[in-house]
Amino acid sequence: MRHPGPDSGFAMLGYAVNGAARAAFPGVIELEEKAMERYVDGFLIPIALDKLERYRELAALAGTVWKEHGALDYWECVGDDLDVQEMASFRQAAGAAENETVVFSWIAYASRAERDRINAAVMNDPRIKESMAAGEHPFDPRRMAYGGFRTLVVA
Repeated sequence: MRHPGPDSGFAMLGYAVNGAARAAFPGVIELEEKAMERYVDGFLIPIALDKLERYRELAALAGTVWKEHGALDYWECVGDDLDVQEMASFRQAAGAAENETVVFSWIAYASRAERDRINAAVMNDPRIKESMAAGEHPFDPRRMAYGGFRTLVVA
């Protein structure tokens, strides 16, 4: 069998999957499609500007812990262009006041089951327990929007 080229449709090499590839490599194509499935936890958090640095410190620790326990990606992004005209803005969605910004975050996992396993391990990690017990939090968790998401498109 010759090495699959760019027109072969061989998904393992990043090429489009066509009917011929499915017929020639059914198990491999199915595995590749399963490998692209991910589960993502998403967060939208209003944070006072004067507490943003403290949040960044905690988020850096959290990112390290989540990745050590198996998260694939960990992103914490701070609002920059939030006041978009003629659309609902992230600032509105988060209920952010004038002295607040918005953090948009997500953590990617291999699956929902992996998310559940990893989150349980993270919540039992002494570094996270210590940071949660420290008292002052840089945001009000009751104002945080959170949800788990299945992958719809990976491009």
